[in-house]
Amino acid sequence: MLSSLFALQSLSNERLHQTKRKSLGQAWGRSKTGLAIRRSVLVTALEQKQMQAWFQPKVCLHTQRLVGVEVLARWCHPEKGMVAPTGFLVWTRTYRLDEALLLYMLQEALGFQAHWRKQGVVVPVSVNVPTYLLDDPYLADKL
Repeated sequence: MLSSLFALQSLSNERLHQTKRKSLGQAWGRSKTGLAIRRSVLVTALEQKQMQAWFQPKVCLHTQRLVGVEVLARWCHPEKGMVAPTGFLVWTRTYRLDEALLLYMLQEALGFQAHWRKQGVVVPVSVNVPTYLLDDPYLADKL
């Protein structure tokens, strides 16, 4: 039974990879780690506001009350649909676009937070900052 499940999973994974290989366009290639995305495609995604801020609730385990939200970056690609962070974050790091993505996510998060505040809802928002950006002495001024 267990070996049948592993065989089914293996077949399913192979079909998924075949489908991905068939759907690759010129802007998407292959690398040793999976899909490769050109820098210009990510820059366009940021400029055209294809990146979206999604909010993951942070809940107190003791009281089960909402204590905040964490901003998560999601890419709504016009042709490929929703691209998971595992599909593009490695490339934002490779091309040093982390700062641009961070500033964009902060702008989105602050916009939502202001909207919620006008409705009387105060929710703390957390944003992930790539650790190497903390070495930038001008980061606070940019924020």
